[in-house]
Amino acid sequence: MAVMDRGLLCLVDEARTAGLRVELAGGRLRIRGPKRAAPLAHALLGRREAIAALLKPTYMYPWPEALTDLSRRFVDFIAWCADCRQRSTFVRYSGRPLCLPCALKRTEAANLPESSGAPDL
Repeated sequence: MAVMDRGLLCLVDEARTAGLRVELAGGRLRIRGPKRAAPLAHALLGRREAIAALLKPTYMYPWPEALTDLSRRFVDFIAWCADCRQRSTFVRYSGRPLCLPCALKRTEAANLPESSGAPDL
């Protein structure tokens, strides 16, 4: 994704606030969250290729653009990783500092084996 689409980023922020999470399951996008957020889930599914691209490292390779809870990456002052507390990092996802191994662990954990059926809402 060369240029971040402002509309997509607003949709991602709104979905994250509503409690939605995304996973890549065998190349398919699976969205989970509260039933009340179904309209947002359908909007995300309408942009499935762009959402899937957010989960893949691009600009700051190998850092993912976003995590499965739809928190976006940004750079801030150096802090200890909130997950492992063993490495320092400048990268944050929704204000939470994460080192590269912990960020990658979160995205890899969401890559599930192939599944069938409709996406979970």
